[in-house]
Amino acid sequence: MPSAPGMPQPPSPDHRPHIGPEGTPLNPGHRDESRGQQVVHEAAEQFGHPYMYGGDGPIAFDCSGLTKYVYAHVGVQLPHNAADQYGVVNHVAQSDKQLGDLIFIYDNQGIFHVGIYAGDGQMWAAGHTGDVVRKQPIWTDSYVVGRP
Repeated sequence: MPSAPGMPQPPSPDHRPHIGPEGTPLNPGHRDESRGQQVVHEAAEQFGHPYMYGGDGPIAFDCSGLTKYVYAHVGVQLPHNAADQYGVVNHVAQSDKQLGDLIFIYDNQGIFHVGIYAGDGQMWAAGHTGDVVRKQPIWTDSYVVGRP
């Protein structure tokens, strides 16, 4: 059924990234995966969904809505605000970050953005109006790390 004009649309399944070895479907709930791997796989499943202020899925997300939605799929409840999320997680040194940890970007006014650490200096995030959920570089050293 078509949605109303102006409503965010989910991406078609063929625009989602392939994750894992060729021909190997991944199951985010697979018992051999760490929770961090499950979190990263669930975040990758949201690839291409549009950014929408206040969005917490399943069709559109803002940054903390994405992290809240993804972590709910592994049984962790988070508030819908980046700074509030930082207040309820364990704080981890940048050098100790692991897959699935939350990356909180800050400036002189405080925390204003959150993403999910994907390894190799990358994070899954819903950035801003006009953007989509995607994996992107951690673009600044002004970040702190949290582990739910």
